[in-house]
Amino acid sequence: MMKVFARFNTPEDHEKLVEGIIKEKQIRQRIEELRQYKKLGLKTFAQVEEYLEEKRKKDEVRAKKQKNAESSYLYDNKVPPSRFR
Repeated sequence: MMKVFARFNTPEDHEKLVEGIIKEKQIRQRIEELRQYKKLGLKTFAQVEEYLEEKRKKDEVRAKKQKNAESSYLYDNKVPPSRFR
């Protein structure tokens, strides 16, 4: 998408332009992430780390529950094996 601007700059300047745009996008994403933490009431990086650790643990538990629910559905032990023969 940025190739259009390449003809107006030297290759080095164009590379700097592209790197600058990529860096800007990363900074904007980080700012949005920090805004989300602020919205959640987190004020220190220690609180953010604690929040992320709790979230990771909850996600693991949720994934295990979902996996167990799916596997119990697929392999229902209540139906005797002879019924399928």
